[in-house]
Amino acid sequence: MITIGIACWTRLVQCFDRRRLRPARRTAVLQRTAIAPPAGAGFFLLAAAFAAGPASADDDRWVMTLSWSPQYCEQHKGSTEPQCTGEFYLVNFGLQAARKVGDQSLGDSCPNVELPENEEDRWMWTVPNRERIRYVWYQQGACTEIGLTAYYAKMDYASRRVELPPEFAGIERRVSLTSDQVKAAFLALNPAMTDQSIELECEARWLSEVRVCFDDEMQFVQCPTKGSCPEQIWLRPLRPDRRGAGNEIFR
Repeated sequence: MITIGIACWTRLVQCFDRRRLRPARRTAVLQRTAIAPPAGAGFFLLAAAFAAGPASADDDRWVMTLSWSPQYCEQHKGSTEPQCTGEFYLVNFGLQAARKVGDQSLGDSCPNVELPENEEDRWMWTVPNRERIRYVWYQQGACTEIGLTAYYAKMDYASRRVELPPEFAGIERRVSLTSDQVKAAFLALNPAMTDQSIELECEARWLSEVRVCFDDEMQFVQCPTKGSCPEQIWLRPLRPDRRGAGNEIFR
């Protein structure tokens, strides 16, 4: 049975309501203390995203990765990134087009389209990890060739499309669940989602990532690949010294 940090979750919801970030909704970047996005940017960014067109004529699917922060930070114990110094659970870790476009000779790299430092600050609200921000842009975003603003808009909007199971925030000890139970918790809060539009990634039995798949209009679709988790999996709890830790990431 999952032990929930009720006080922690209540504080999170209150914080989101106070910042007016989709009140009372637990979206994919919100299992942490809220950091409000730049004021007035939402409409402009969203319009740019849908004007950008599909990532590929053959396959316009997108895969959003949600990092289970307690597991990530266990594997990066020396990290000083906000993701590992504050109270974070599931956070956006990138949005990848199912099929890359552009110069295929570059392999896993993309065209060297510079990511300005001030753009990193804006992305921190969505991806609270500067190292990951750079990876996401150079390895995923630039490959789409839709441009920096449109790509960020898609990533931000994808985050807002997914409500997160509240029972996954504030766990205090290792939790053992089946993969189907984890998926079912997402499906219960996201009626348009199917069990084929969500996949789980694991390190051995430890949940490391949740992947959610969309079409170019950010509607849920079947994921292009299967996850790596066994039937029985474990969720690593947040380190005790991170509970209630500060989450100011604009520093």
